[in-house]
Amino acid sequence: MKETELMIGDWVKIDFTFKGEVGYGRIESIKKDNNGQVYLQGDYHKKEHKRAEDSFDWGMKLNDIAPIPLTTEILKKIGFKVDCPAYPILELNDYSYIEYYPFEGRIRKICNVIDEWDNHNAVRDITFQCHCKSVHELQHALRLCGLKEIADNLKVE
Repeated sequence: MKETELMIGDWVKIDFTFKGEVGYGRIESIKKDNNGQVYLQGDYHKKEHKRAEDSFDWGMKLNDIAPIPLTTEILKKIGFKVDCPAYPILELNDYSYIEYYPFEGRIRKICNVIDEWDNHNAVRDITFQCHCKSVHELQHALRLCGLKEIADNLKVE
């Protein structure tokens, strides 16, 4: 991963090889030292522990983190309906929703608008579309769709 692929608030997988642990972390700062080495700081949660008291602050080099693959379970936690596993949907309001295509790694925001020129029929309009295969990419897509609160409050545990 590159530091340009990350934003404050993103969730990533952290590999503490020296401790033999793997867990999740939410990025709180991205810094570069005088030698150009990138360091990330944030809140670390052990994979096997779910309680807040099992978390602690961490500092890692960029090569010690990896993307968290996007799963159906994570999508359900955000509020996606998974009636059809091939196309989970997050309803935003009566007129718009977000579809996720897991096999293609693609997400798109759809708005149903009334076309006054076409006898007031509803027209499906794709207002946003991007590739998305990991949690931090989903967070970026949600922020770009104006859903910053959902992206920032996302839970992977």
